[in-house]
Amino acid sequence: MDVCAVCEVQDSTKLLRCSACKRTYYCCAEHQRIDWPRHRSICCVVQPDIPAKPQRAETLQEAGTDQADRNVLILAPGSRGDVEPLIAIAKQLKSLGHNVTVATHVNYEADVCSRGVKFHPVHGDPHQNRGGAPIEGDEAAHIWTSQLASYRAAAEAARADIIAFNWFGSAGMHLAEALRVPCVALWMVPFSRTNRFPSFFFTGPKMERARGGLEAKHGAKWRAMSHVLVEEMMWAPFGKRINEWRRELGLEPIDCQGGCGGHYLEMRRRDVPIMYGWSPEVLPKPDDWPKSTMVCGAFVDEDVGGGGPGWEPPCELAAFLESGPAPIYMGFGSARLPSSVENPARRLVQAARALGQRVLLAGGEGQALCRPGGMEPDDHVMEVGLVPHGWLLPRVSVAVHHGGAGTTASSLLAGAPQVICPIEYDQFFWAETMCSLGVAPCMLPAEQLALSRAKEALEWAIQPEVRDRAWKIRDKMKLESGALTAATFISMYQEKWVDRTISCRN
Repeated sequence: MDVCAVCEVQDSTKLLRCSACKRTYYCCAEHQRIDWPRHRSICCVVQPDIPAKPQRAETLQEAGTDQADRNVLILAPGSRGDVEPLIAIAKQLKSLGHNVTVATHVNYEADVCSRGVKFHPVHGDPHQNRGGAPIEGDEAAHIWTSQLASYRAAAEAARADIIAFNWFGSAGMHLAEALRVPCVALWMVPFSRTNRFPSFFFTGPKMERARGGLEAKHGAKWRAMSHVLVEEMMWAPFGKRINEWRRELGLEPIDCQGGCGGHYLEMRRRDVPIMYGWSPEVLPKPDDWPKSTMVCGAFVDEDVGGGGPGWEPPCELAAFLESGPAPIYMGFGSARLPSSVENPARRLVQAARALGQRVLLAGGEGQALCRPGGMEPDDHVMEVGLVPHGWLLPRVSVAVHHGGAGTTASSLLAGAPQVICPIEYDQFFWAETMCSLGVAPCMLPAEQLALSRAKEALEWAIQPEVRDRAWKIRDKMKLESGALTAATFISMYQEKWVDRTISCRN
């Protein structure tokens, strides 16, 4: 039954229908006005950006039945921060009536199935070799070959009518081309070319001097070129194997003469839609991005404020939280420290205790902040295992973390001031962004963390005015539904693809 997109009223005699997409309803003009800023971006993006003559696999003649062309495959390799956002979208797609399969590592099978979504295994260990030497040669080739085979098997098992993928699963674009189905990118980190800011690979202390000189000399031209450089850097190690796979799929290899950015340039040529999973309050969409690229809002499961289906906090954790003022959370999630970097937990805890603050120390899947040996027992410091951020972070005073996109978004949604100790990749970018918003001090890179700097950062973060700024951003983000926005786009994009295909065949 049709319901209001805002309040879910089901009175079919009074519902107003959106004249653009003809599938979204409202109980009154006021609710349509409230939802229009979000819904308009979906309507405007979906309609013009479908190829004029798309081709479909042989199952196209089945279209028109209730269940045909409703199968969505989501490729979600990576660590927890790469996977959970896409599980949130999968849950929303299921609520829209799609048959959804999430292809990811066995580590996250329970998380997928608990949302009522189908699971398909992807080869590989998401934590393999993080913080160690890079995997190269025959071992790397074997991992890639096995993972690509996993994607193909998942598409066959799911009978995919549309494929969505995270950044690590970008090879899904080639699989979609082979199957002649549409595809959508679901990314958490800005990877589209723009002259508004440089690529996230050029953030952090090690790049600061070089970036400053290039910025001063070349400005917008340098910022745009930085994205091209990173595209080519990301394509170079995998391009040969990707082109071999394209041949196996019956596709022509991508022409890489002179360097081109490989399938990232191919995505632009084909105008593959990209849904970005952060809030426009945090990083607005640059005006030089195409219409098919959207900033949706954070991809989070809005039901995990209670911890998720059947989850209850451990008794010891609940008692600790109730026994005193809100503690400082310290956790690096799935991140792992390089072997050359000393565990920063001791200095961070010492800094917090010097300020009279209680501490929750979360080792996480990466165990980067596990309790170091020799640390004296302290009733005001508690170690915890894996606890849903949606439940825990609203109950802390400050979130000290590594700067992963998922943890950063969860901290913002919790209204928690942050202290970010980046280790690698986009973590430096999000640390700079949080600092510019006034909800975090200057970054404290994990490999350069000194006790005095940690104390200064925490002392800054516990100020009331910092929490006030964090709350203001939280309140604005609460009005967004990033996972639902992305799911709605995927549903409408796939539906319009089928409608156009049927009309072409007729």
